Amino acid sequence: MAGPSDVLRAKPRANLGINTVNYQALRRLGAAQGGGLFVALIALGAYFTIANGSFLTRSNLLVILLQVSVVGTVAVPGAMLLVAGKLDLSVGSVAGLAAACFGEFNKIMGWPLGLSIAGALLVGGLWGLMNGVLVGYFRFSPVIVTLGGYAGASGVAQTITADATRTGFGPAFAVLGNGEVFGVPVPVVIFVAIFAVGIYCWYETPIGRHLIGIGANPEAAEAVGVETRRLPCLIYVLSGLAAAAGGLIVTSQLDGASVQIGVGLELQVLTAILLGGVAFNGGRGSLWGTLAGILFIGVLDDGLILINIGPYVANLAVGAALVIAAGLDVLYQRIERLPMGTIEAVPARTEGAGESEQRETVGVQGVNTAAVMRYAPSAEALPATGNNTAELPPGGGGQALAVRDVSKRYGPVIALRGVSLDLRRGEVLALVGDNGAGKSTLVSIISGLARPDAGEVLIDGEPFGGHGPKAAREAGVETVFQNLALVQTLSIAENVYLGRELYRGGAVGRTLRFLDKRRMRREVEAAFDRLGLDLPPITAKAGALSGGQRQIVAIARAVLWQRKVVVMDEPVAALGVRQTEAVLSLVERLSEHRVATLLVSHNMEHVLRVAHRVVVMRLGRKVADLSLRNGKVSGMQLVGLITGGITEADL
Repeated sequence: MAGPSDVLRAKPRANLGINTVNYQALRRLGAAQGGGLFVALIALGAYFTIANGSFLTRSNLLVILLQVSVVGTVAVPGAMLLVAGKLDLSVGSVAGLAAACFGEFNKIMGWPLGLSIAGALLVGGLWGLMNGVLVGYFRFSPVIVTLGGYAGASGVAQTITADATRTGFGPAFAVLGNGEVFGVPVPVVIFVAIFAVGIYCWYETPIGRHLIGIGANPEAAEAVGVETRRLPCLIYVLSGLAAAAGGLIVTSQLDGASVQIGVGLELQVLTAILLGGVAFNGGRGSLWGTLAGILFIGVLDDGLILINIGPYVANLAVGAALVIAAGLDVLYQRIERLPMGTIEAVPARTEGAGESEQRETVGVQGVNTAAVMRYAPSAEALPATGNNTAELPPGGGGQALAVRDVSKRYGPVIALRGVSLDLRRGEVLALVGDNGAGKSTLVSIISGLARPDAGEVLIDGEPFGGHGPKAAREAGVETVFQNLALVQTLSIAENVYLGRELYRGGAVGRTLRFLDKRRMRREVEAAFDRLGLDLPPITAKAGALSGGQRQIVAIARAVLWQRKVVVMDEPVAALGVRQTEAVLSLVERLSEHRVATLLVSHNMEHVLRVAHRVVVMRLGRKVADLSLRNGKVSGMQLVGLITGGITEADL
C-alpha cells in the first residue's frame, strides 16, 4: 500500500493561525547563508562590471567558468559528502595520482588513449571505494581516513613515477582540457553536466534527503531504513572519480602528467562548499549554495585581476566570507532549534463559526483538544480497578509476533537471557521493567536494529531472518523509538516518508525515481486530518517543533504506516496530559483494528488502562507474563515484580 493507512476515520483538522511574522523574518535571516551569497555574487559582478567594462563579456565569463570547472566538478560529490557529515581531504592527491597513472599507462606501458583514461578513472574510483568502505562500513573517522589518503595517494604517485613528468599525449587528448563544444570549453561542459546530474540526484530523488538525514541524525536515518553505510560509500566512489576526472582535465590543459597536479584542490573545494552554506558537521546545505560558493571564488579572483589588485586580497576576502559563513551557520542552527510552540498561536476564526467552535480548534503542543476528547474512551469504559478488562477485538487472537529464547550479550554484559513472548493480533502487550532490564535491547532486536546471539523472532509465524529496520518494516513491524528517530533538518512530510518515498507515475518517473513530492504532502495532510492532529505546516522543519510535537509526529508516522505490529518504546515520555491522552487513545484504536501493539512503558497507570497483557523483565530475564483482563493485577503488584519484591507465584 503506497500511502498511510486509514486507522482512524477522517476528522476535521483544526485551523491553527500562527503569528509567523517574526519567525519568518528570523528564517529569512538564517537562510541568508545560501541565497545571500547569490546576492553578494550579483553585487560583486556589478562592481567589477563598473570598474572594468570587459568583465561582463562572453569571453570573460567563459574564462571564469573554465577556471572553476575542475573545482566545481569535484565539489558536487564533495558537497554531498559534507552534508552527510563526511568529507574527503584526499581529492587533491587522488587527482595527482590519477594524472600520474594516466601518464604511466599511456607513455610507459603503451596503453591506448581511451584505455589509459579509463585506467586513471578506475584508480580514482578504487581510492574512493577504499575511503568509502573505511568510513561508511567500518565507521572510521572521515578526517583521519581521508587525511591519510591525502598523504598516501601522493606517496603512491611519487613512487610509481619517481617524480617524473610525462608529456606529449597528442591532440586527441588535448581536446579534453582545451577543446570546445559550440564555443563552450569542454571542461565547462563536463562541469555543467555533472552539476545537472547532482541537482537531479539531490532534489528529485531520495538521495539528497537521505544524505541530509545521515548528516543530521545518523541513528534516526538508520532506524527508518536509510542506507547509512552504502550511500556514503557510493558518494566516496563518485568523489574519487570526480577527482580523477579533474586531474585528467588539468593534465590535458598542461599536456603534462605530474604528481603536483591537484595540489591544494581539496582546500579550494572545501572552501567553496562551506561558502555555499553546507554545514561542516552535516545535516544542512544545498547544491545551489555550493554553486554560489564556486562562482563567488571564480568571480572574485577574475575581477581582482581585471582591476589590477593582487591575489592576496582575494584570499583575504574569501577568508572573511568563510568567517561570515561560519557565523551564519551558528545563527541558522539556533533558529532551526526555535520551537514553533514558542511562537504566539491564536485560533484562526472561520466565517460563521461560533465561539465554542473557535475554542474547540485550539490545541496544546500539536494536539486537537476536541479530537482527543472524541477519541478518548468514556468513563464507563474504564474498569473501577483501572485494569483493562476488554476482550480482544473480533477476528483478533492470531499470533502476530513471537520471540523464542532470545539472548543477547554486549561484551561481558548479558542484556537478554532466553526471553520468549507472544503477541496476538489486536492485542496490546505491555513490556515493563527497571532501567537495564533489557527492554530496549529486545525492542532493538524486534525492530531489526540488532541481531540476537541466540533464539529467533517470528512474524506471522515466519522466521524474521532479515537485518535492519528496513527489513523489519517490510516484514510488518513499525517502531516508535525512544529517541524519536526524526531528522530535525527535514520537514514533517519528509520525515514521515523518509526511507519509503513515493515516486511519480509513468515509465520515466519510475525508472529515474522522480519523487512525487506533492502526493506525499497530500498524503501526510490527509493522514494528520484523520488523526485529528494540530501541528505546524507539514513543510515546517522537525527541529522547529516542540518536544511534544516531535513525539506526536514520530508516533503518528508509526501508526500511519502500520502493517501487523507497532512497537512503541516509551511513546509518552515527553508528552503532557492531553498529548498522552491522544496517544493512549491511538493505542486503543489500533487494537480495534487488529493491530498488535508492543508498548514499553514505566507508567503503570497507562499499562493497566490499555494493555491486555503485561510482561515483566528484570536483569535480562522475563520474570512474569500476566493477563490484565481479569482486573486482579494492581500497579503496586507490578512494581513489586519489577523490583523483585514479589514473584509471579505470589499473585
